[in-house]
Amino acid sequence: MIGYVGICTSERVTLESVYSPYRGADAVVTRYEYQQGKLSFMQRERGLDVSQALRTGHVRLKQGIWHNGVITLCQGGTATPDFDARAAGWLAARTRNTSGELGIAWLEAPEGTQLLLVANENFCRWQPNEDDL
Repeated sequence: MIGYVGICTSERVTLESVYSPYRGADAVVTRYEYQQGKLSFMQRERGLDVSQALRTGHVRLKQGIWHNGVITLCQGGTATPDFDARAAGWLAARTRNTSGELGIAWLEAPEGTQLLLVANENFCRWQPNEDDL
């Protein structure tokens, strides 16, 4: 599974991709940073458009650890996302097939919640924060 996190300001675009294999090795995190002047006009505008759409739509990336039915957020506290039946089923199946904690990532917006990734990986290790970007 591959996930992407992007942050775009007028001076800089940062994109972080995470590849988490279905089986086997740990996730591979790659960070790309483009400073102003190194992007084409179209690349910059597209990044700004996506960033603005996410902010305008109040879309938020959430990550944490699933353990015994409780999600502990990377930044602390717990969460109870309103996953649809399909996402809840996938999470239940993954829980039955693992003996430990699961990393979980999802998007939350006023329109709903979208499960992105469930893996035997601690996503909190590579969750971006503003100081890193």
